[in-house]
Amino acid sequence: MSLAEVAMWGLAGGFVVEALNLVASIRQQRMWPWQVPGEIGATLYLSCTLLRLAVSTIVAGALGADGQVSGAAGAFLIGVGAPLIIRAALAQIGAVLTTSLEPTADSITAMDAPASAALPPPSGAVGPSAGDGTEAVVPDQDDPLRIGSGDV
Repeated sequence: MSLAEVAMWGLAGGFVVEALNLVASIRQQRMWPWQVPGEIGATLYLSCTLLRLAVSTIVAGALGADGQVSGAAGAFLIGVGAPLIIRAALAQIGAVLTTSLEPTADSITAMDAPASAALPPPSGAVGPSAGDGTEAVVPDQDDPLRIGSGDV
């Protein structure tokens, strides 16, 4: 599989995530997300979407160039999970990610849930310590990178 193919599958994975987030937001708010009072405008929304697609493409391309991708499905899933891959890599070096990599937290909650509905707790969450002196990362309920459980 060529590097260009890996990058394109990564882009496709990022596109699918963005499309599903848009659909979830539209279903929840019953309008375009940039028309919701208090949300970002259409220009910023488009900018965030394009940056997310670039991140998916770059992460898949970088892993593909290093020989870490075995096929189209792997490259696609790397594109889907690119923000989580970046967050995990930053956590390994002790860096703190201070901004969200997704447009809004509301866009990835369950699609038909009311805006005030909370996400369920993570399954199999590890406690605050893994027993070896390191702290385990447990996703926050309001973590915008946590994917909702609604039917998509």
